[in-house]
Order: sequence, then C-alpha cells, then structure tokens
Amino acid sequence: VPEDRAPIDHLADKLLVTEALTTLPDRARQIVQLAFYEDLTHEQIAEQTNVPLGTVKSDIRRGLARLRRYLEAAA
Repeated sequence: VPEDRAPIDHLADKLLVTEALTTLPDRARQIVQLAFYEDLTHEQIAEQTNVPLGTVKSDIRRGLARLRRYLEAAA
C-alpha cells in the first residue's frame, strides 16, 4: 500500500476487504482470516480447525481467487 495515500483511503480499502470476506463460505473465511490476519501456517490452521491440510490449501486458494474477483469488480 503506497505511503502517500490518505488514511481514509486505507480505511476504505480495509472496509472493502472486510466486506469481500463476508462473501466467502464460513470455513473458507475462517481459514483465510487465520492465514492472513493471524499469520498461521497452513499446518497450524489444519491443526487448529481440524480440517485436512489439502483442504486448507484449497480453501485459501479458492478464497483468494474469489476475493480477487470481488475486489476487481468493486474497483
């Protein structure tokens, strides 16, 4: 994020991402949040959520793709 942007722009971006997260299925949203807000590894997420590691990776990949589409449409 460029440093020369106004604080209100950062807030708007944060709100947009928060809104985009609500479009994800519950499990995918939880997993993406654990990965990117809690900075957990895929293995830690799998252990904490009792979801197979491959599913964690798939949920993150699909979740990010869905978020990207949402954010591109909102831009």
